[in-house]
Amino acid sequence: MNRYCGVEVAGEPVRVKSGFVTGSVKGSVLGGHFQDGQNRAVFGFEALLPLNIGSQIWVDSEGEVRITLEKDLQLTSRLGAVGEVQYDTETGWEGRTLLLFNVNRVLDLTAGWHSEYGFGGGLNLRY
Repeated sequence: MNRYCGVEVAGEPVRVKSGFVTGSVKGSVLGGHFQDGQNRAVFGFEALLPLNIGSQIWVDSEGEVRITLEKDLQLTSRLGAVGEVQYDTETGWEGRTLLLFNVNRVLDLTAGWHSEYGFGGGLNLRY
């Protein structure tokens, strides 16, 4: 797993509006320290695609690319679902799904599946 450290430089989101797409794009430049011990520069964009699909693309100074798509769904007033797929040129495909059951304003019960780690569950606390 990659770990990013250093100072993040992010500007104001750029608004994109056309007849087909409305959303915002923002860029970030991070210093990264990776498993191999090398420091790399990382540059990325986040955009909200149609149907409220979140997307991210990151490129580091070694030419590694990571693309992520994520969708949150509110199924009922208490039950939600999250789906995410990610492609990394270093590690390949990865995905996860998550169900969240809202117990009260600050507590969710979660159950999920991750392509690398399998099934799991837990608590999600909001404050």
